[in-house]
Amino acid sequence: MSDHDPPARPRAGTAPTRRPPHQEPGLVLTAVLLAYSALVFAWWPTDTEIAGVSLVTWLMLVGIIAWVVIGFVYCWWTERLDRAGKAAR
Repeated sequence: MSDHDPPARPRAGTAPTRRPPHQEPGLVLTAVLLAYSALVFAWWPTDTEIAGVSLVTWLMLVGIIAWVVIGFVYCWWTERLDRAGKAAR
């Protein structure tokens, strides 16, 4: 197959399978980030301090770590779905 060949089409009668929204990695992890962001902004107006540092600063630090973890989870989850899809073929 050369670089100029069109992409392969699915066989006639086979439709791509769609997963429910709660099984889509991008939607689930976006919802997690939105929920966390809502928590941070809910605490933003308060002047709570832990160890002399504002609670919002701690929450933003945890948020950075959460971005990294969610990135790894997303990659792992999508690779797992890809492998399951290839095994089903």
